[in-house]
Order: sequence, then C-alpha cells, then structure tokens
Amino acid sequence: MPRKMAVFCDETGTHNCKYFGWGSIWCPLDKTRELDRQIGRLYGRRRKELKWTNCGSSRRYGNIVRWFFKTPWVCFQSFLVRKDTMDIFSGNASKRVAFKKLLCTMLTTQMQRFDELPGGPRQFTVYVDEAGDSTRSMTEREFRILTATARKRTNSERDYVTQYRRVDSRSRRGIQLADILIGAIRARWEGRPSGSKGRVCREIATHLGWKDLRGLTPPNIKFNIWMHHDGYDASPHIEHRKVRLKRRNGDPQRLFDRLKHPVG
Repeated sequence: MPRKMAVFCDETGTHNCKYFGWGSIWCPLDKTRELDRQIGRLYGRRRKELKWTNCGSSRRYGNIVRWFFKTPWVCFQSFLVRKDTMDIFSGNASKRVAFKKLLCTMLTTQMQRFDELPGGPRQFTVYVDEAGDSTRSMTEREFRILTATARKRTNSERDYVTQYRRVDSRSRRGIQLADILIGAIRARWEGRPSGSKGRVCREIATHLGWKDLRGLTPPNIKFNIWMHHDGYDASPHIEHRKVRLKRRNGDPQRLFDRLKHPVG
C-alpha cells in the first residue's frame, strides 16, 4: 500500500436504533478514481447514489460486494456501539457531538494500525458524509481535534491527516460503499433483514466465512468490525469470530507483506 491513503466514512443508526456505528473504506489515494469507476460500472447507474436504505437490486449490490472482497487495495473498518450502554448518549447530551467523538476514536485507532504496517509511515486524506449541521468552521474544528487526538495517541508531532472534508455522499463512491457495508452489519444486528437486504447481508457473511453478520472480528485489515466494550454484555447475540476470507486473493495483507520483503 502507498504511503498516502484515502478514507471514506459514513454513519448508521442515527435515529431510532439500538446501535450506532461508523463504517469506513480505506484505499490508496491514487486509486480513488479507479474505485469510483469500478463501482459506477458495476452499479450501472452513473448518477444514482448507492444507499443501504434503497437496496432494491441485490444483483447489483451483490456484484459490488464481490468486487470489494476480491480487490486487495480496498479495506473496510467499522466501529459500533450500543447506545443504551454509552454515557455520551444519555440525558441531554448532544447526539451529534457523540457521533463525532466516536468517529474520531475510530479514525485515530485505525490510522495508527495502518501507519504501523510495512511501508509506513502513512498520511491520510479523510472524506466524511456531510451532516445536516455541517459548516466550514465546524469542519475545520473537527480537523483540528482529529489531528490533535492522533498526535496524542501516537505521542508524535507528525501530521497524520493531510486533509479532512465533509462532502456530499453522492459525489464519493467510497462513502456509498461504506454505507452499504456498515448498514448491512447494523441491520443484521438489529434483526433479520428480508428481500434484497437479506441477500446482501448473506453475501457479505459468506465472504467472511460466517453464517450471518452477527459477529465481531479480531483486528483485521480487510474487514474489521469493532464494538465498544460497554456493549458486550448487553448484546449476547453478537459473537467474536475469526475471519476466513472466501477470496484469499483479495486479502490486503499480501500487499503489506510484499513491502516487508521487497523483491530485489
């Protein structure tokens, strides 16, 4: 993986749901146009946005899921919480502030992990689906907080984040892909999606070597499902499971291993 990476983030469960989460797609910065092109080609609807809530064609969405799992330079990282176990969601606390804190936690944790992989150090350009209250000044504040948190976490003065932008998800296929994957996970945690959504959930689970999506992964580069520990006891139906990728050629670990043992 190159030293410059792009990260695309989207949220799920902001309204009347038990779980809230952030999903994110990580890829080389110089591959972002290729990601847009490939997903647009598979979706076949150049100007229409991919969204979990509008999952009407399991065939199109299934093709995109299969492309994700066979492509080693695209990774998915997520962080979910059960709302009723988190103090930041209680009382009069601002839910929007809580969402941003959890985003910062996910990004700084995963940036450190990617940075420590062979071929580092790395820098990250972050794109986040714009919120209803997004303003330029608020986005700049989020950027400063994220930068400061990353430096504190790693005890370094290095700039991990080179750019942080709130963007319309319609303009970034990476955000749309994150929306599909994190939406499928939360939906399966909340119940049993039927129809096209159920088929997409099963497609994702099959590629992980699982019977369904009601699971958590150990730290994994390709597909990571991480839950805040406060939610474990309140969610006994969520199991810790090993990932057994159906398509081994899509495992990004191989790309990093090549950087550890370069040819010549």
